[in-house]
Amino acid sequence: MLKAVAAAIALAATPFAATAAQVVLTPASVVGSSGYYSNCCSFAPGNIFDQQAGPVTETFGGGYWINPDNGPANAYLTIDLGGITSLGSLTFYNTHNGYAGDRGTGNFSIFGSNSVTGGQLDSPTLLLSATLAAASVAAPLAAQNFAVSGSYRYLSFNPTSVAAPTDGAFQPCCANVYGLNELRVLDAAPGAV
Repeated sequence: MLKAVAAAIALAATPFAATAAQVVLTPASVVGSSGYYSNCCSFAPGNIFDQQAGPVTETFGGGYWINPDNGPANAYLTIDLGGITSLGSLTFYNTHNGYAGDRGTGNFSIFGSNSVTGGQLDSPTLLLSATLAAASVAAPLAAQNFAVSGSYRYLSFNPTSVAAPTDGAFQPCCANVYGLNELRVLDAAPGAV
């Protein structure tokens, strides 16, 4: 009995790293945007938060295209995390545009801030500049993970190029039409206990 108690005490005293928790976002988390393609379908900005758990699927018209076709090059999407969050990582699922193989995001930046005005960040801090791989039309949408850090309430997704498709003859459709199917945010794991 004493050995079992001693083992339980030793286990309780062992440091461990807790896992990061997902910040659950909804379509209402979008507080600003440079515009979106609205000539057909349902490309509303909130669509990037409609599959916050499990595998991500996409049909034509179900993802998100930031900007109208040939819209402004300085596109942005501002997200409210619901409170100041200690960031750990971001998981992106690029779009393959319902198996057409175009309009995915290539290069992008993420900025953070604790205040917004008119849907845009006040005094933004650059958190990440990276490139998303094009989504293959022949495979499920893959998670692309990026580490970020800092404590912020608002994030801004700023795409700057359309992904170069890798499925044969497909080419980016239009200038400045940046697609994204899903974005998930994980807070930083708490320190060792």
